Amino acid sequence: MAEDQENQKPLENDADETFSDSSGSPEKHYHTNSSSPTKSKGDTLSSQKSDSKSSPRKSPKKVNMVLCRVLLLDGTNYETDINKNADGVVLFDNVCKSLNLLEKDYFGLSNKDAAGYKYWINNEKKIAKQTKGGPWVFNFEVKFYPPDPSQLHEDITRYLLCLQIRVDVLNGKLPCSFVTHALLGSYTIQSELGDYDPKEHGHGIEYIQGFFFAPNQTQELLEKIAELHRTHKGQTPEEAELHYLENAKKLAMYGVDLHQAKDSEGVDIMLGVCASGLLVYRDRLRINRFPWPKILKISYKRNNFYIKVRPGEFEQFESTVGFKLGNHKLAKRLWKTCVEHHTFFRLKEPEPTKNATMFPRFGSRFRYTGRTQYQTRQTAALIDRAPPNFERSKRYSMPDRSRSMEDTRYKGDERFPGEHRQDQRKVATPLVGIDPTQKPDGRRLPEDHRRRPGERSPEMERFLEELEGFKRAPSQHEKDSHTGAMHKIKDHAPQEDKAEMLDLMIANGVPPYNNLSKDMEKFLKELEGFRKAPNAKAKDQHTKAMHKIKDGADHEDQDKMIELMKANGVPPYDHMSPDMEQFLDELEGYKRAPTQEGKNYHAAGMGNIKNRAAAEDRAKMLDLMIANGVPPYDKLSPDMEKFVHELDAYKKAPNAKAKDGHTKNMHKIRDHAKPDDQEKMTELMKANRVPPYDKLSPDMERFLDELEDFKKAPTAEDKARHVAALHDIKNKATPEDKAQMLDHMIAAGVPPYDNLSPQMEKFLKELDGFKNATNPKAKNQHTGEMHKLKDGATPDDQDKMVELMKANGVPSI
Repeated sequence: MAEDQENQKPLENDADETFSDSSGSPEKHYHTNSSSPTKSKGDTLSSQKSDSKSSPRKSPKKVNMVLCRVLLLDGTNYETDINKNADGVVLFDNVCKSLNLLEKDYFGLSNKDAAGYKYWINNEKKIAKQTKGGPWVFNFEVKFYPPDPSQLHEDITRYLLCLQIRVDVLNGKLPCSFVTHALLGSYTIQSELGDYDPKEHGHGIEYIQGFFFAPNQTQELLEKIAELHRTHKGQTPEEAELHYLENAKKLAMYGVDLHQAKDSEGVDIMLGVCASGLLVYRDRLRINRFPWPKILKISYKRNNFYIKVRPGEFEQFESTVGFKLGNHKLAKRLWKTCVEHHTFFRLKEPEPTKNATMFPRFGSRFRYTGRTQYQTRQTAALIDRAPPNFERSKRYSMPDRSRSMEDTRYKGDERFPGEHRQDQRKVATPLVGIDPTQKPDGRRLPEDHRRRPGERSPEMERFLEELEGFKRAPSQHEKDSHTGAMHKIKDHAPQEDKAEMLDLMIANGVPPYNNLSKDMEKFLKELEGFRKAPNAKAKDQHTKAMHKIKDGADHEDQDKMIELMKANGVPPYDHMSPDMEQFLDELEGYKRAPTQEGKNYHAAGMGNIKNRAAAEDRAKMLDLMIANGVPPYDKLSPDMEKFVHELDAYKKAPNAKAKDGHTKNMHKIRDHAKPDDQEKMTELMKANRVPPYDKLSPDMERFLDELEDFKKAPTAEDKARHVAALHDIKNKATPEDKAQMLDHMIAAGVPPYDNLSPQMEKFLKELDGFKNATNPKAKNQHTGEMHKLKDGATPDDQDKMVELMKANGVPSI
């Protein structure tokens, strides 16, 4: 496997180069200068010379010690003296011992080279040969992010992982939405300050002013964090940190190690290495994904990095994808990162190092030599000690830890002025990791049913076992039990496993994929065509066909289709906007929320994202909210159900004439609906560009924006300002727009249409009858009733009625 001349074997842990290790363990004493026994004052120079001649022994050599400084995750420094010939494992073990950390395989020591690129200290090599004369200053960081943090055995490990994620969030490595920032921040406060106490913390946000939760945090964010903190009452620090990790692991960039590169066309991209495989990003959007099971080989040659991909189900040959990095060292650095991640997360144990031979070797001998995740979990399960007590520091009053190491290298402890607080609370019972050869109920699998952990993820192994149980189940009751387990595993599985699980469920008729409709069968054929498409043009054709089928399908099928498209990266789910990604995350949280309080929280998050989203995204979001019963679309009235049915028909209409018919029906239903439903219907029509919302005049657009601000205005003063603007726009509008604006103002309760008198309500009913009248005789009847009501009304109501009649073209008598 040549390093520069030939491609290297994929994911093979070949060591870069070997160093003979004769240093051994570090000295336990720091001052080893030994001198000869002290002479008396009477000793002469001649006697000293004779002694030196007669004694062949030489004085011991001075052992050189080097001061090492390690920046820990809580912002403090750890300093120790290390033999300059010591291996990296000596320093790493000393740091872990000082932290009382046993699950240490997820962590590592990092440094930066002269060019500013981070690299990991190899524990099997001498530190001196890796620092190349630079200062011995390192960072203690998480190297391998566990896909499921709840499987970590000890609370101290989860706490350190929390600190690392907080650093990643602060320095922008782990992007979050406003809602996620607030939620993670609230769990941070709960962990470090405990339950909210009005006497201790006050009623404002002053008690969290010294904390840092986001790169550019605002007053609004702090207010939201303080609000959510009040809802976590009763959670221990351990529970709060576990909730923190459960939410953080769902973020798109969790555990992704990014490397700058260019694709075959010279376009700037980012390559991300993570537990599941290799990801490709462009303009902050993921454009491709190569899971480890589909990668046959990785290699590099000069500054080029290559991956050989396994052929698809209906393909005959393997394909090779190439990327270009800045230089040879960066290509090798990316290759090493891939080798380490693949070995740690996918293999049962590292490959043994090959013995040196007499023949020259041109390739790199680098291979990962630490424990794999499987071995780490096995070792952690044997830990038999009381949960260690440790300090929880007021971590976020120390933002400097999120800067680069170069910024803080020589500033000493003064760069971490944070106040530390002793946490005397008991540590929660640790969670034991999942054994891939064990059932969820604790029973061991039969020997012939076990699979090597290096082949599939634990989630996929458990899924396949449940699928096997589903096939063999003798009764419907047992089949239902396995069906529920499969769906639960699928919902919590990594994204790359979901597509395979969905295929297996469809192939084996697992509900709700057992009785497929004709639309669903057509959709699956197009999806198969999309996967096998040889070029982008063919993919686009299948994509359009899938969306067309989805738009014409029932709501139940639409949910399945959306899930399948998302799992397989079908556009627009491969190039989703940030708002759409955040919305889908919130929707997933809404579905899984165990309590109504949690559902309400996610529903509010979806509403906020929807309101600021683009028009194209807003229509999709509204469809998803209706399909999943997200408030206020959870309990639809009969009018609302009719309206949604007409809206679906409008979307599927083959021509303009059919669209016009559904448009009239929607307006008719909306005019007779309740005010709350009218608002929802108007929003849906506007998002889907139903006339007259497909071509809005500038006045109408300004009016609708002001109306939206009026609804969201927090104070009466703000509402009054928007009311004045609404009336000003209405007075200048055309007669056609004016009639619609008045309808909107009445539906939204905009003064003077907020508190309607009984006569005014009767008048409005007659006005609706006038609009919906199909013949002149009916119109004349409603006209007479309106004039009769107007003549008997108060002066204020008369003014409103005259304006409404004029705007809607009601004839005078």
